[in-house]
Amino acid sequence: MKAWRLRVLLFVLLAALTIPLLASPASSVAQSKHVNWRRVDVDITVHQDGTFTVVETLDIEFVGGPFHFGYRRIPGDRLEKIADVRVWDENGEYRLLQGRVDEGPPRSFSVYTVGHDYYIRWFFAPISNATHTFRLSYRVYGGLRFYEGGDQLWWKAVFPDRSAPVLESTVTVVAPGPVNTAAAYFVPADVQKLNDHTVRFRAKTQIPAGTAFEVRVQWPHGIVAGTPAPWQAAADAEAAREERMRIWNQRWRPLFDLLVAALSLLLLTLGAAGIYLLWYTRGRDKPTQVFAEYLPEPPSDLPPGLAGTLLDERADLQDILATIVDLARRGILEIKEEKQGWHGTDFLFRLKTTALDDLEPYEREIVRALVGGGTERYLSDLKEKFYRHLPTIRDALYDAVVQRGLFPENPQEVRSRYSVAAILLVVAGFLELTFLASWVGKWVDTMYCLGPVFIVLGILLAIAGRFMPRKTEKGAEEAAKWRAFRTYLTKLQKLPDAKRAQEILERYLPYAIAFGVETTFLKRFERAAQEAGTVVYWPTWYQPYWTTPPTGGEGGRTHPVPPVPGRPVLPP
Repeated sequence: MKAWRLRVLLFVLLAALTIPLLASPASSVAQSKHVNWRRVDVDITVHQDGTFTVVETLDIEFVGGPFHFGYRRIPGDRLEKIADVRVWDENGEYRLLQGRVDEGPPRSFSVYTVGHDYYIRWFFAPISNATHTFRLSYRVYGGLRFYEGGDQLWWKAVFPDRSAPVLESTVTVVAPGPVNTAAAYFVPADVQKLNDHTVRFRAKTQIPAGTAFEVRVQWPHGIVAGTPAPWQAAADAEAAREERMRIWNQRWRPLFDLLVAALSLLLLTLGAAGIYLLWYTRGRDKPTQVFAEYLPEPPSDLPPGLAGTLLDERADLQDILATIVDLARRGILEIKEEKQGWHGTDFLFRLKTTALDDLEPYEREIVRALVGGGTERYLSDLKEKFYRHLPTIRDALYDAVVQRGLFPENPQEVRSRYSVAAILLVVAGFLELTFLASWVGKWVDTMYCLGPVFIVLGILLAIAGRFMPRKTEKGAEEAAKWRAFRTYLTKLQKLPDAKRAQEILERYLPYAIAFGVETTFLKRFERAAQEAGTVVYWPTWYQPYWTTPPTGGEGGRTHPVPPVPGRPVLPP
């Protein structure tokens, strides 16, 4: 066995053996050491001086262990202070330690504050796999609410900062006067009035982890001494918000959820139908009469580059290349392949005439891009140069098809308009999800449906926008004829006139390039030429580096099949 394979094997074995050892203790400890809150009972007595005493009975099952301390956090945002703290169990009182103590002796406790919150931390002898009951008592100052209609106690008797549910809980409140209102929050509870001053709340179900069991008791105003604490105004506003939210959730949220969901579905349906109707009325070409399945001759004098732009409604590189080949066929350009070094070749574009006034504007732009201000240039010299002229050439091609009455307006500008509209819809969808839905979503859950609807409609509009350029009636008829000619190029079986094979090849090749079917056309032309026994020459405008330019005649050496050069690739 090779050394590296041995090292890999040893690493895999080591990982397989050590990972379980490393993970097992942590996972077993996490699974074995926890507490179950079997019962939390709370007794609250409100005094006439405006304070109230809270006594908590915590019945806790310790699983695993050992455990040696417990703590209770009392939020201080809705009270002024707590005092007279006591901790005890069935064996007696715990001793109060001064200041904050994180690790104390058994049967002691510490009271301290962190921010606005109060902490009671008590210590006991180690406990493992046992149930123990602790009792806490403290006096709350500034924790009542005062109103003209009656004073109130609001208290989260069962605290929410727990990692396990409370199985049972009973809260008893003794008020200083006759109780006229009592209610429980966050969990369903039985509320029983034991006498005029005493109310008992019993949770009907377990209290889930992280959930509070809050009670409210009201008695007539004026029995208890005191005035509203500074925090009461903010708490009343929050309580009002919670009450409004409760009413909204019960009465209006289901209705608005249904309305917004229905609106989203309606917008999606109508929007998709509207996009289709938009294409049908403004993007679909007018139906034309049925022409022959294919035409063996070009149906008009439309140049190859414009014919390609007409069919796919785009001025692209194959239309530019077709125009270059057509310019060479017409004797305006010459393309020569030259040997460069031992292995490389290069193409030379040579302008054979300076009379360019008769050319179409897009043809002049192509000639200018190829040879610049001179009369010839190598293909290698066009790197990082030719592509700079592409936007101008494409615009000139679009202008040409518009001037010939084939399109009412620039197809690219039409696509751009719909692309902008599609982008706006998508952006609107993301903005709705980011801002509107996050703001209104707390009231209406289905607000998050509108954003995706806008995004989907934007995508559909972007797709439809590609097909929105509409041809004129003349353009639609021309396109139908040119499609028939393209079909002929792809299904060529035999030459219509074997004597004119050279002319057919040179004349039809630029159109095949513009339509993107030059490979299929050349293969079929080669087969048809072989079957007809026709000799095909190199085009006069193209000179491969291994041939000697002819001194006369129609081309170079003859071949039994058409050695037409492959499509040169323009530099990016």
